Amino acid sequence: MKNLNNKKGPEESNILTNGPVFEFGPGWGDKTKQWIRKYILAADCSLCRNTRYVFVAAIIIIIAVWPQFKKMADQQRSQYIDQLNISDTVKQGDGKIKVSRRILANFLSSWPDPELSKAQMVFIETLLSKEIPDYKFEKDSTIGLPAELIKSTILKSKSLSPTQIQYWNDAAKNVSF
Repeated sequence: MKNLNNKKGPEESNILTNGPVFEFGPGWGDKTKQWIRKYILAADCSLCRNTRYVFVAAIIIIIAVWPQFKKMADQQRSQYIDQLNISDTVKQGDGKIKVSRRILANFLSSWPDPELSKAQMVFIETLLSKEIPDYKFEKDSTIGLPAELIKSTILKSKSLSPTQIQYWNDAAKNVSF
């Protein structure tokens, strides 16, 4: 703290101010402008200016290329899903519905869909159970369904009418997922 009267002596402690004292010179606005000119605009620094141009060019390229990159990544993901086969092993006492429920659960653990209701899930597992051939359904056999089939069945379940949803809700009351 500064002494306001510039006096020296024992009364110096009685004349202190109650808050911060600002010295003369540029304020925060001027200091910020100077910092921006020096480090952001860098009018007097060729290395800083070149670095800034590269940085701005990189940002523009990323903004311009991002939609194509996202589209390409989505296509690769859908191709991966199309080639994938979701499988489960038949256990003692399992029925086709139970195996298809586990296959659906395996699929949804990798690609979750929070919009699916219990009614839609019962509809999906019922359709999937019809795709399991009888000759493959034995104890300890592995049943696999294409992920594309599961994905298309999920899309079908999203187009159910309200009366169909009510029917499958009634069927889903006793089902635990």
